[in-house]
Amino acid sequence: SIRAEVDRRGDGVLVSCGDRFSGYAFFVVDGHLVHDYNAAGTHHVVRSESPVPTGPVTLEYRFGKTGQLEGTFELYVDGQRVASEHRSGTLAYHLSPTGVTVGRSPVSAPSDLYEAPFAFAGDIARVVIELGDDRTPSVPTAITALDD
Repeated sequence: SIRAEVDRRGDGVLVSCGDRFSGYAFFVVDGHLVHDYNAAGTHHVVRSESPVPTGPVTLEYRFGKTGQLEGTFELYVDGQRVASEHRSGTLAYHLSPTGVTVGRSPVSAPSDLYEAPFAFAGDIARVVIELGDDRTPSVPTAITALDD
């Protein structure tokens, strides 16, 4: 999940990772909250139907894995879900020379919906990124001591 506590005055990137070849971007464009997951050129976009309010607001993206390389993409504004889509075709691995950035896309945009750097118009007070464990254990879940 990505949670951004902001004072929104306009549009722009909240969090960006990757570039035009692969990655993701969490941003506000034309007043709407958007998450664009770029899976090596295939874009999985989820967008709020209603505009995001200006002023202090908490914006959030959540991904819930539902199967192998698939899951639910959700957007929240002040704790209320404003969009949800199920998508398959996510990538098993993501490699990019461009790391995670907050408040803009520094090089090329992972999304076709804006042009870099698309700096966020407002103040970003805090961004929290939480990673969940999405892997099946490949090691024993219990270890038993062996006698010599």
